[in-house]
Amino acid sequence: MAGFGGYDASTVAAAMTRGLLFSADVEDASLANNGFLGLLFTTGSVGIDLVYDGELGGDSALEFFENPTVTANGTPFTPICRNRANIGVSTVTVFQNPTLSNDGTELDHLLIPGGQGNKAGGGAAALNVFWRLATATTYYLKLTNQSGGAQVSHLHIDFIETR
Repeated sequence: MAGFGGYDASTVAAAMTRGLLFSADVEDASLANNGFLGLLFTTGSVGIDLVYDGELGGDSALEFFENPTVTANGTPFTPICRNRANIGVSTVTVFQNPTLSNDGTELDHLLIPGGQGNKAGGGAAALNVFWRLATATTYYLKLTNQSGGAQVSHLHIDFIETR
């Protein structure tokens, strides 16, 4: 956790101690070519500082959007408090693999080289600087398989609530 998205270790430790550091993720053991994983989340009455990462067994794209048009929320997921001795409750609502009619305004786009077809070796990307997100706003993080075959995949967020 040291250096979380540009924070120094003492700031991360303070957020952890106060029960304000949370995680959420989604994975697929065999994500189809051109298929995607998604995390839809809405901030509450406080802002959050967010970092994210994505891993896939081949070439992929990791994209981050603001204000998507949601058709169906997907599977609800309760963010996990990283301090198990002082468990806080997140103000953020998270859904796995929502249905959208529009991804929203693209804020970030990372290409992750990992190989094609049966020669894929896997790839990963992590954001090393945090995003400070607005309150009461919906965001969407999407990992798309571009490898030419089904691949194992994982999408993960960590965030500190700024209350």
